[in-house]
Amino acid sequence: MTLRAQESSYAEQLEALIAEMDSLSIFNLLDSTLSASYTPYSELNIRAAYSSNVAVAGRNYGINQHGFSPGISFYHKTGLFADATGYWNSAYEPAYSLTMLSVGYFGNKGNFTFVPSYERWIYNQDETATLFNNLGLSMSQKIKFLSLGVDYSFMFGAEIAHRLIPSTSGYFSLKDVWFFDAITFMPTVSLLFGNDEITTQRFTESDVFRATIEELYPISQLSEEVQRRFLRELLASEAIDYKRALILYRNLNNYGSILSPELIARYEAERNENVFGLMNLNFSIPVFFTIDQFNIALTYSYNVPYSLPGEVISFDPVSYISTSVTYRIPFKN
Repeated sequence: MTLRAQESSYAEQLEALIAEMDSLSIFNLLDSTLSASYTPYSELNIRAAYSSNVAVAGRNYGINQHGFSPGISFYHKTGLFADATGYWNSAYEPAYSLTMLSVGYFGNKGNFTFVPSYERWIYNQDETATLFNNLGLSMSQKIKFLSLGVDYSFMFGAEIAHRLIPSTSGYFSLKDVWFFDAITFMPTVSLLFGNDEITTQRFTESDVFRATIEELYPISQLSEEVQRRFLRELLASEAIDYKRALILYRNLNNYGSILSPELIARYEAERNENVFGLMNLNFSIPVFFTIDQFNIALTYSYNVPYSLPGEVISFDPVSYISTSVTYRIPFKN
């Protein structure tokens, strides 16, 4: 087992960016620290990634959804990079939901790596979006076969949000295995801290649908097709009885939402509190396969979501597999 140091590129160092599709940050830059012997060069990357599940902060709200993400990146040998990525989500209508444009700088001093970046998020017909920009700083320190990293994101637009992700990753590589030039493993453990709007007293105990409304409000903001699919899944799993499902279906037929306008208005009218805390614990095992100018990434992820202080909704663990293929076009002249 040897660490890959010779003939590295900025694209290889940022390869972990596509290993996880539930994050709009570059905290997976854990395989990035280089030795002093690498030869830098500029590079254009064309990639496509797929995820069997899509989660936000490790949460998928009980909806079966998958995602596809094409992208193109350019990395200059000075450390500057630019990226354009599109996100397709099966739970949205239209399915193409987001375009993300980013620029940044990749710097390293010995075994210490730092990546400041700016991202602009362009939503496709989403009038409910409140965050459009992200200023990020990713840092990692390599200690032999370990990388200790931290990623901070300041997201802003109509609202403001913060994300802080400390992480620990192992890193080792096998060279010339079968027909692969290298197989690289990067098992990772990370914590996600962030803030969100929490309503502490939306309903009284006398409300029959208190728990249901708390859980269904995020779903009620999605398309009718997704809401109908969600109700079918609830009935099939016997999570709700037939009588309650009829009420929700009636609301959907009459108002285009599983919740009535009165309940939605009451829900939204309550005073919200912005709280910060632990949102998710993530275990992931990315494996990278290198063949000539192709890089193939296969990642298994297991998320354990945590409720924020005052948050009444609980979330089940989420596991999924994501994969990506990247074609590298180097410019060594």
